[in-house]
Amino acid sequence: MPTLRVASWNVANLFEPGAVDRGPRSEAELNAKITRLAEIANRMFDGAGPDLLGLAEVGTERILDVLGAALQDDYLPLWSAPGSEDQTGLALLGRDVAVAQLELVDGWRPSAFARPRCMVVRCWLTGVTEPVLVVMNHWKSRMQQPGLDDRAERVETARWLGDLLAGWGRETCVLVMGDFNAEPFEAPFSETSLRGLRFFSSTLWSQATPAYLYNATWRFLPEPDSWETARQPGYREPRPKTSHDSQPAVLFDQLLVSGSALRGGPLELRETTVGYHCDPVASRHKQSGALVPIRWEYVPGETPVGASDHFPLVATFEIV
Repeated sequence: MPTLRVASWNVANLFEPGAVDRGPRSEAELNAKITRLAEIANRMFDGAGPDLLGLAEVGTERILDVLGAALQDDYLPLWSAPGSEDQTGLALLGRDVAVAQLELVDGWRPSAFARPRCMVVRCWLTGVTEPVLVVMNHWKSRMQQPGLDDRAERVETARWLGDLLAGWGRETCVLVMGDFNAEPFEAPFSETSLRGLRFFSSTLWSQATPAYLYNATWRFLPEPDSWETARQPGYREPRPKTSHDSQPAVLFDQLLVSGSALRGGPLELRETTVGYHCDPVASRHKQSGALVPIRWEYVPGETPVGASDHFPLVATFEIV
């Protein structure tokens, strides 16, 4: 049975050189980071690479084009631009042999000058008549700004998305992914308009709308091993319990799917494939044994370190 390999990744501050202090300082650094990101993307799925790749924190469409060209196959790009040069946009890349068309349906941002929080895309797969609705996200960060309530904005984003999805029929196949800057148990996913459900049976209710989504990343919240195992000398986590390099550990990068993305198609999730791509050049075990991403570091004339402060999230779907 044919499959669709899906990934989403916050690539962290992929700005034009000099646009912001936290981004690349030169064209050489930008090109080095793009090369590193493309190499990692090409190694996903045992070297097959993703068929559908959602990206957050891409500064310009030019950068997206350069990154797309560095991938091992040709990809159809779709871009949602930021409101100013010190913000980043959202993107979706579809491998041209697997994805026939990408159409921007809707999106949400709090103001004209802000970066997009949601990018809603109708995706037609090659040889499949029924489209899939893909929502790429990068919700408001937890970095406090005077006069702004970051939590309230994330709740507002969730309500907007929930109301949008509730208007679609329950047979709609929906994939919601990206960096939510909120954990699965937090308020944005418990709103009546958007529900991030812990149990797949709840998403398969006969009357459930596409706003009732099964969160396939809940299981990454617990410790990967028992306390007795983890306390042994030299212990190293077999899989991460965080998606972002922060302390304490947080699970911000998630995949949520509608009931028809579990059963009924045109896609059906292989849940055992959901995980985080821990590439050797972009992940490390801390002294405690925790497995975390390696942030990007660049010194001219030296080999760059890391790639992003987020792990890429990966999953495989069967095309039915």
